[in-house]
Amino acid sequence: LFRSKRILLIDKLKFPRDRLSTHFMWPRGVSYLNRLGVADRILSKTPHFKEMEVSIEGINLKGSIPINELEKRFSLLHGSTSSLTNFYCGPRRTLLDSELLLSAIEQGVDFKPEVEFSSVITGGDSAVGISMNTISGASFKASARLIVAADGKSSSFANAVKSDFFDYRTESSFAFFGYFSGFTNEGLTIRNKGRLGTAVFPTSDGTNLVLVYGPSDWWKNFMYDSVKHFYKTLEFCDEELHQKMLSSKQHGSFKGCGKMEAFQR
Repeated sequence: LFRSKRILLIDKLKFPRDRLSTHFMWPRGVSYLNRLGVADRILSKTPHFKEMEVSIEGINLKGSIPINELEKRFSLLHGSTSSLTNFYCGPRRTLLDSELLLSAIEQGVDFKPEVEFSSVITGGDSAVGISMNTISGASFKASARLIVAADGKSSSFANAVKSDFFDYRTESSFAFFGYFSGFTNEGLTIRNKGRLGTAVFPTSDGTNLVLVYGPSDWWKNFMYDSVKHFYKTLEFCDEELHQKMLSSKQHGSFKGCGKMEAFQR
């Protein structure tokens, strides 16, 4: 895929690393991993499933993503339905990113960690490269026909080129989650009740991600006693999961985000 191109990849910190991130991958995402040739590496280390369960106000639905719907989408976007799968999974970012990085390096990508974007190099009204700084203070430049900024919603590159926002969605939810062992969960389970919800799925390190969510307007009150409110939300939305959690073991600290606005740039 990359062998005919010269590609430079930078990250301002050490990479890969665990981070606050959604890391559940729907079948469409796993299909893209298949196209990149890394799905088997990740699925061999990550529980993966086809069926999922969604409960809304006590009404339970079980099913899978229809493969024919994926075929329609990939045929429209790419003119090909090869490498499609209707498996989903939730690998930790340390696994997902390390496998993607290893694959990229194997195909000739030049990766430079602990290098931070500094400024845009322009030619006329176009960006033709970037200036960068290493963690030790050295500076260097690289020219490029295509520059991809994958540094999050507050992208320094996107801000530097004054990229416009569009399809901005201000209504959002908060999310608060942790990783737990000591119980099993066969796939993704989502339960909504009122304005609150829970989600649980097994991930790649032998633990389950357990998440609660609600309207972002409630975040401040939720954080007054976040752990207590985490378990209260579980008890309210999913009593069975709540009972399992009482004897579970937590791994690492909780992670949370009070507002998840969506937009494109």
